[in-house]
Amino acid sequence: MKYMLLMAGLYFILCLVIVFVTSSVLHRHKVSDNKYDERQRFVQGRAFKCAFFCLLFYNLFSAVLVDVHWCDVPLGHSLGILISITLYASICILHDAYFYVGSRPRFYLIVFSLVGVVNLALGIMNFWDGDYVYTNGMLNYHSLNLFVGLSFVFILVVVVIKLRQNKRELAS
Repeated sequence: MKYMLLMAGLYFILCLVIVFVTSSVLHRHKVSDNKYDERQRFVQGRAFKCAFFCLLFYNLFSAVLVDVHWCDVPLGHSLGILISITLYASICILHDAYFYVGSRPRFYLIVFSLVGVVNLALGIMNFWDGDYVYTNGMLNYHSLNLFVGLSFVFILVVVVIKLRQNKRELAS
């Protein structure tokens, strides 16, 4: 238990450092909403609408399956939010609306990689201690790290695929 508290504390400190570094870099480069053009804003709005309806249908689906106890309530709601955020990010990335025009996504690739790897590591460590992740045969919120890690790795894969697609388009 002490080990898990130590890891949670280190994870919290790492998150604070990532937020601080990200905000200072963005502030230094003066990233604002004005750097997105009209097409990107339109795609972001469309992606937001898709993510909203995805969350709506996920909640309807989970309400219908209320008798199927596969996870606890906080994890179920968190997964719905995570799925919709992942959908939003993926749509924006695939339609060149996630990064502003002229930006280089290298910093974001590093952040996505770090967050994904740290969450995957924490999730795998939680699954090794099965009693910590399962409560009465259901997944509990301690397994959320694994799902967050998988989400960030998925977004990272989408970014890499889009970058390769852009390179192929420039080459031809």
